[in-house]
Amino acid sequence: MRVVGVKKPRKKLVEVVVKEKEEKELIVVVDGREGGEFEVAIRVIHVGEGGQARVRFRGVVAKGARLKAEGMIKIEKGGQEVESFLDMRGLILDDESMIEINPQLEIEANEVRASHAASVSQIDEEILEFLGSMGINRERGKKMVVNGFLLANELKKVDIIIKTKDSN
Repeated sequence: MRVVGVKKPRKKLVEVVVKEKEEKELIVVVDGREGGEFEVAIRVIHVGEGGQARVRFRGVVAKGARLKAEGMIKIEKGGQEVESFLDMRGLILDDESMIEINPQLEIEANEVRASHAASVSQIDEEILEFLGSMGINRERGKKMVVNGFLLANELKKVDIIIKTKDSN
């Protein structure tokens, strides 16, 4: 796992090349709970036949943070029989913060399975009320939801974490 600290906004490019019959999985997390500006571009490029890729992106923002994330799956002409999935999710924790997510597919081969999913949301009040009915206070409930959203049970598998330089 690589942790990247960001003091001022700059674009972070994460690029993965998938060759013939390779299988790759990438998990990228942006932790903007302490504010800041983040711009991330994720590119998955399939250059050979039979490759597989799965990319999961999670971004969480608070304290006026701004996050712009772009994701691209590109399958070149030689990328027949490729399977690829790009999953991009954002969670906004206050009214001052913003997330923009833009997944894209560029496919030059005709025998492929490629797709993407994207969503941006806030914590559902009903979830917090349910957790409250189980004796979990509101702040603890929010932390539990955020940790689950950030794939906390898979943190050992996260490839890149991007966060504000001074945050924990």
